[in-house]
Amino acid sequence: MAKSEMAQMAIPAPHAQLDPAELRYLIVDENRFDSTILTNSLMAFGARNTIETRDALRAIRLLGNEDIHMVLISHDLLNMNGIELTHHIRRGDGMPNPEIPIIMISSNTDHAAVIKARNAGIHEFLAKPFSPESLYLRIHTTIFQPRPFIRTDGYVGPDRRWLNKGGPDGREQRK
Repeated sequence: MAKSEMAQMAIPAPHAQLDPAELRYLIVDENRFDSTILTNSLMAFGARNTIETRDALRAIRLLGNEDIHMVLISHDLLNMNGIELTHHIRRGDGMPNPEIPIIMISSNTDHAAVIKARNAGIHEFLAKPFSPESLYLRIHTTIFQPRPFIRTDGYVGPDRRWLNKGGPDGREQRK
C-alpha cells in the first residue's frame, strides 16, 4: 500500500486480526521522563514502533509525513496544549487522517478537564500516573471497541456516547 493511502487510513473495523503491538505510535509530550515512561509502557506489550516529539508543531509535521496509527498526546506541550493540538488534528487543513485515534494523557483529571478533552475529539483519556496495563486497556478499547466518527459544525471526533443504554423503561420515565 502506498504511503499516501496508509496516511489516509484510519484503523479498520472489524479489528479481529489487528495487533496493538504492530501499530506505529506518535508520542507527543514535552516532558522527556513522561515520554520515556510512555515508550517503555508500549514496549511492555510488544510495541516497538514509536516516534517521540516534545513539540506540537513537529507533531503536526510528522502526522503529515509519517505513517502513524495512533497518537498519545500529553495535555501540556510546547507551542500549543494537547486540546489545541487535538483540534488541529481533527479540523486542520492538510491533515491526512483527521480520524486517527488520539489518547490524551494528563495529570489534570478534574471533570471539566476531561470533558474539554473529550469535546476536542479524543478517543480516550488516561490519568497520570498510569500503569502499562491501563495504557494497553485504552489502546485496546480504541481499536476493538471503535465508536462511529462524527462530523458536525461544533464537533469532530469519535461519538462521545460510551454506552447505548436505550430509552427509558416505561412511559412514566419518558419526557
